[in-house]
Amino acid sequence: MKSIYLLIVLLFICCDENKIENNLESIHDFNNNQITGKDNPVNISISDKNKIIYNVKCDSLVNVKEKIYLYYNVDIEIFNNNIKSTQLFSDNAVIKGQIEKNGRNTNYNFSKADMIAEGNVVINSIDKDDQLFTNKIMLFNNNRCNILIDTSQMVTYINNNDTMRGYGFESDCEMNNWKILKPMGTIYN
Repeated sequence: MKSIYLLIVLLFICCDENKIENNLESIHDFNNNQITGKDNPVNISISDKNKIIYNVKCDSLVNVKEKIYLYYNVDIEIFNNNIKSTQLFSDNAVIKGQIEKNGRNTNYNFSKADMIAEGNVVINSIDKDDQLFTNKIMLFNNNRCNILIDTSQMVTYINNNDTMRGYGFESDCEMNNWKILKPMGTIYN
């Protein structure tokens, strides 16, 4: 009888030691499709075959079917023909994949994904060194990336040494062809 108790005690001790030694994090340790970057940010790339569309860094990522939610310190590099054209920073963002039905299967294509970013949004044009500041922005990426900011949102656009303000904004992602929808301000001669 004593040997059975001793065997059970040894079994529990061995199991506890294995638990301590195997205390490494894996993808299965995260709840409900959430990935958090403790010491390093979460990094993902969204591509279409060999063509990079987005490189994303953030503190927390949640994947729920056709949407990827990005939280805290969001940094998104936007590519055009595998060349980084624009960089977006915000507090939070949502990437919404396009639904693709294949018979009874449903897939989500994120390479043509639209995105909404909110909270302290800053967009930097890599080629032109222009900057755009706002609180909420929408990116549409069907065939070509386009930026849209609703006319209810204030924008500040810095181009060379000029600073322009207004409400609403439309542009391509490289910010080559842009316009403030409701400009405001004073021009001095």
